[in-house]
This record gives sequence, structure tokens and C-alpha cells, in this order.
Amino acid sequence: KQWYQRRVAITAGDKEDIKAMNGYSGDPALLAEAERFYVTLLKVPEYALRLDCMKFSYEFKPLTDVLGKRIDDCLKAGNAILESAEVKELLHIMLVVGNFINTGGYAGNAAGFKLSLLTKVHEIKSNKPRMTMMHVLVESIEKNKPELLHFYKKFENITQIAKIDNAENEKEHRELKKVLEDIKGRM
Repeated sequence: KQWYQRRVAITAGDKEDIKAMNGYSGDPALLAEAERFYVTLLKVPEYALRLDCMKFSYEFKPLTDVLGKRIDDCLKAGNAILESAEVKELLHIMLVVGNFINTGGYAGNAAGFKLSLLTKVHEIKSNKPRMTMMHVLVESIEKNKPELLHFYKKFENITQIAKIDNAENEKEHRELKKVLEDIKGRM
């Protein structure tokens, strides 16, 4: 495997190198070992494509293993959150508090809310000075369901998973696909 990896490290060379080596008509024994190897390599049909394929084959599995693990971790975390009784109860409490805050208004007695609201809970004002919906929720949970305050501890590696950049995953996927399409286009 190391022998192939060393060969894969050889670049196709620039056009001038290729032209010079292809134009050599002398005795190959007069060339240095590296030049002899390069002249021989140029005689192999589609050698640059073959080297690119070998390189891609060595890089593909490790790259997809890392990408696959990140995606798998995100899916497991998402499913754990979806299946969590504690999260469902917290969302229910948020709905009840929201309905209480909006009693008598058009938004009172709602059957649900958009998940995008979760990022704004700390911004929604309460009728008490310097208090937001987040404060009201935490006070209510501390008083009635204190065990819910530490629900997040049940999620394995949630901090590391939250740091996974989906845009980076998509970029790596596009790059792999681009290299594969380039190789397929040259075949």
C-alpha cells in the first residue's frame, strides 16, 4: 500500500515536462532513474487518470468515514431529541405559558408554535419588568418540574454535535462529488 501511495504522490507534470519527456528519443539508459521512470510512465495509456483514480480511491474511504460519522451523530442526536419525553414536556410547558401570556388575544389558546420561536424565547418580553419568557419558563419549571432543568444531560455528546457545521459537511460532499465527476468525465 505504501508503494502505491508513493506512486500516487507523483503529479502528472506540467505540459513542458510532458513535452520534453515525450520528445526524448535517445537511449533511456542515459537518463537518470527518475527521468527513466517518467518516460516509462508516459507510455502507460491514461496514466494521469489512473494516478488520479488511485489517489481518489485512497482518499475516498477515510473522508467518507469522517463525513458519515458526523452525519450519523447528527441523526442520532436529532432522533434522541425527537423521542425525548422531557423535551416534549418542555415544549408543552412553553405552549401553556405562551397561551397564558396571550390569554384574551388572537394568539391565545394556540395548538402549537413554530420551532423558530425557540431561538427567540429570551427576547419575548414578559409583563414583569426586565423579565422575558425564558425567565417565566425557568421559574415555572423550577417550581413545578425541577427535574426538567437538566434534561440536556441525557443527550450524549450534544455539545460536540452542536459544533458540527452542516455547511462544512455539504462543502466536503460537493468536493468529493466534484472529484468523482471529474474522473468520470475523463474516462
